[in-house]
Amino acid sequence: MAIARKFGDKVYMWNVPDLLARAVNLPVHETSVDRFNLDVDAWFGEAGKPTIRHVLHHMRVIRDANLEEPILLSSEGHVFDGLHRISKCVIEGVAIIKYRQFEVNPEPFKVVDFKEFSRQKPLIAETLVWMERNQL
Repeated sequence: MAIARKFGDKVYMWNVPDLLARAVNLPVHETSVDRFNLDVDAWFGEAGKPTIRHVLHHMRVIRDANLEEPILLSSEGHVFDGLHRISKCVIEGVAIIKYRQFEVNPEPFKVVDFKEFSRQKPLIAETLVWMERNQL
């Protein structure tokens, strides 16, 4: 699974398993779940329509999320991995979540120009702009 984040006029892409492997020795901290603004479509866009089947998939992932496993944040505070765990916290009324955070982000496997990316994937590009602005 890959994750993309927009910084300035570029879109950076990382392989999530690689990020998790690099983060394994980072210190674990705690933060408020309320710090994360969840008013964005982070799971659908061009990647898939929010059909009942897709929503059910995410519901199962949220249900099975392990809150003992820290989420992973970029050096800027964006969520690299853990939106399902954050969602589970909200559903269950858990106020604090564990996290690891990079001091410097690892090198992405791909960097593309945002204008080109937005021509190819306009809905995801719109989400990336929102995520950059709202630090999710």
